[in-house]
Amino acid sequence: MKGAPDPSGAPSLKEDRLRQTHIPGRSSSSLAPAGAILVLLALGPWAGCSLTSPPSGTVVRGETSTRLDDYLSRAAGLGYSGAVLVARDGEVVFQKGYGKADREREIPITPETLFDIGSITKQFTAAAILKLEEEGKLKVSDPITRYFDDVPEDKRSITLHQLLTHSAGLALYSGDDYEIVSRETMIQRTLE
Repeated sequence: MKGAPDPSGAPSLKEDRLRQTHIPGRSSSSLAPAGAILVLLALGPWAGCSLTSPPSGTVVRGETSTRLDDYLSRAAGLGYSGAVLVARDGEVVFQKGYGKADREREIPITPETLFDIGSITKQFTAAAILKLEEEGKLKVSDPITRYFDDVPEDKRSITLHQLLTHSAGLALYSGDDYEIVSRETMIQRTLE
């Protein structure tokens, strides 16, 4: 059966190939999925530095970026697709796309490719809120009235914690996923 684990415990061909594409300096026995690497890389720009506007096009600066590019290029040959941006001290040191955005039409992923990321932003938002709380800039127990004006009376006691845990009692926003709305309009619709 395709995709079934080998009962002997032997690695699959794909796992074996990924082990062969390890990043130099790392143990070849530790298999780190590319997705996990991307999550760590995605946190980089927000970990204490500000990145105003990334450059357009591919950027590969320095030895670490070259090694990362080599690894991800080999992973792309095994089916990985995605875009990666790594910043150090606010400067983009690595930015590149891998694989196909549209396999049928052979459209490659570039650093400018837009992705429908849906709810994955929730974890990053929660991490950012907790970082701000750690820095003493807010408390998750703060009511939303501290951050938003004109909150209806029945929603004034909602806290940041309730928003983060989806326990605020807000109705689901049922607009079109691709509808472009302003921040103000979204807040108004959410608080109705």
